[in-house]
Order: sequence, then C-alpha cells, then structure tokens
Amino acid sequence: YKVQIYNGIPSRDKIQALRSGMELPDERRPLMPLEDLEFGIEDKVEEIATLRFNLTEGKYRQIRRMFEYIGHPVKSIKRIQFGLLKLDRDLKPGEWRQLRPKEI
Repeated sequence: YKVQIYNGIPSRDKIQALRSGMELPDERRPLMPLEDLEFGIEDKVEEIATLRFNLTEGKYRQIRRMFEYIGHPVKSIKRIQFGLLKLDRDLKPGEWRQLRPKEI
C-alpha cells in the first residue's frame, strides 16, 4: 500500500506499534502488523507524510483505523500490489487488463 497521512511522520513509538501489530479498543485480537514500512515527507507545509508497506491480512478499514488511533488520519490509500502482482499505474479506476502468463 501507499498511504498519505496527516500530522507528519509518526514518532518511533507509534512506528513500532504499527510494525508489531496494534490492539484497538474495538478489536478482540491484535491487528496484523505493517511489514516493510518505509516513510517520507511529501508536503512539509501541510505535514503530509507518505508511507509504503505490506499488509498480509487486513481487517475492515484496518489501515484507516490504525492511523486514526495514533493521531495521523489518512488522506489517501492506494493499493500498489496484490500478492506478487504489481498493479499498473496506467490503469484508471474501473479499467482492467489481461494477466500475462507469468502472472498466473
């Protein structure tokens, strides 16, 4: 996923919580951790940070709920890969293409 969040880059403690899996008040079990987490600042004036990460198994609106919980509401979420299949940047919403033999 590629996610833009408000309020800049989270603190080390918050990043560690994202990497290890979080327990939210409305969940019975901890949420899956965010793997291969990378981040950077996209807009210093508005304090918008961009993060890239893998999520093995997401629950209902998990990404939004996790970042909201740590005080960094989500501006946008974009799925950039599904398993080993990297999603095409050129495809617009609703468009599709045939899979290549090596992608099956």
